[in-house]
Amino acid sequence: MSNDIYDIGWWIQSTDEAFYGPASRETLARYLRTGIISTNTLVRHCTQPDFRPVADQPGIAQGLERATEVRATGDKLAETWPRRHRDRLPLGEAAIPCARHHRLAVLVCTSCQATCCDKCRARPRRRQFFMCRKCQASSYNRRIIAYFIDSFVITVPIYALAFALGGLVGSTAAITVPVALLTIATPIVFYFRDPIFGGAALGKRAMGLRVVSARDGVTPVTYGQALVRNVALLIPFFNLVDLTVPYRDPLCRRYGDRWAKTRVVETQNRLEERRTKVRSWLAQKGVDLQQAPNITPEQFARIAG
Repeated sequence: MSNDIYDIGWWIQSTDEAFYGPASRETLARYLRTGIISTNTLVRHCTQPDFRPVADQPGIAQGLERATEVRATGDKLAETWPRRHRDRLPLGEAAIPCARHHRLAVLVCTSCQATCCDKCRARPRRRQFFMCRKCQASSYNRRIIAYFIDSFVITVPIYALAFALGGLVGSTAAITVPVALLTIATPIVFYFRDPIFGGAALGKRAMGLRVVSARDGVTPVTYGQALVRNVALLIPFFNLVDLTVPYRDPLCRRYGDRWAKTRVVETQNRLEERRTKVRSWLAQKGVDLQQAPNITPEQFARIAG
C-alpha cells in the first residue's frame, strides 16, 4: 500500500486551457511515455498552489530517456481523455484508501489532510477544489454560524442599553436621541466588527476563523475592505445569491471577498484538531502519509482565482 500523497491528486492543464483530472502519478508517467502529454505540459498536485511543467515535478519524468514517444510540446488530452466519469475514475486512483470511505482515494484535502475518494469530492466535480466536500461545507457553515453569533452579541446588548436608558429616564421623548444614536451605531459596529476585533469578531473567533488580505494572507482585514466585502450583503436578492457562492467556489469566497480581495481562513489550532482526527482514521487503515499537504492557510489565502 502506498503512503505517498503524490501518487494521487494531479491536475493537468492542456494547451487549449482546459483542465483534466484528477490523475495519478502513474497516469502522468504513462501519458508522458506514450506522448499524450509533453515534458512542458503544466500539472499541479492538489496540495500545490501553482501549475509547473511536468518534467519539474518529482518522480514523474524519471526514466523518460528510454521512451521514444515523449513529446517536447503540445498534448493530445482533448482526444484521449475519457468522456464518461466512470472511465475517468481509474485514471486518478492508486493504492491509497480514502480516509472516510471504503474506496480508493483520488485527491488530498489541504484543510483536514484527508485522502479523499470520488464520493468526498466537492461539487461540481469539474472544478479544482482544494478542500474535500466536508471541509468545504464546514468552513462556510461555520461562517454562517459566526454571522448569527455576531448579530446576537452586537445587536442585543445595544438595544438592551437603549431600553435601559428609557427605563432610567422614564420618558419616551427623552430617549429618542440616544435610541436614534444607538440605532445608527448598531449596523456600523456590525459591518466593521472584524477589523474592530483585529481580523476576527467574536463569532469567527469562536468558530476558529479569521479574515485576512489576499495580498499576503496575514494582514487582518482593513476597514475599507470590510466595507467593500459587506456591500454584497446590502443588495436585495443578490445577497441571497452571494450567500450560496462559497459552497461552489474552490477558494470558498463570497463575491464580497472577491471584490475586497479578502479571504476567510481557519486558525491553525482548529486545523490541527481536524488533522489529528484524520491521521487517526488513516492509521486504522494502515496508512501513514509520508508528506502532509504543504499549503498553509496563508498560502491558501494568496491563491489567485
